[in-house]
Amino acid sequence: MQKGHGNGPDRIAAERAFDLSMSRVRETVEWGYEDIKQDFNTLYFQKKLKIRETAVGKQYLCGALLCNIRSCLYGNQPASYFGCDPPSLERYLSD
Repeated sequence: MQKGHGNGPDRIAAERAFDLSMSRVRETVEWGYEDIKQDFNTLYFQKKLKIRETAVGKQYLCGALLCNIRSCLYGNQPASYFGCDPPSLERYLSD
C-alpha cells in the first residue's frame, strides 16, 4: 500500500490497518537478522568490517545463505511460529 495517495478518514484508516498488520510480523522478520548475527558474529564486529575495505555485502549474503540452508535442514523459529515447514534443501537451492 502506498501512503500519501488520497485524502480523508478512509485513507488514514487504511494506513492504520496496514501498519497494524505489518507490526504483527515485524518481530518474526527480525528473528532472521538475529540468527545471522548470532551465527556469524564477525559480520557485526563494526571495527573489523569497513565499507570499501572488506566485502561486507557479500559476507552478509553468505551468512544469510548459510542460515537459510540450516533452516531448510533443521527448521527455524519463524516457521514454527507460522506453522509451516521450510522448503527442502534441494528445492531451496534449485529456486
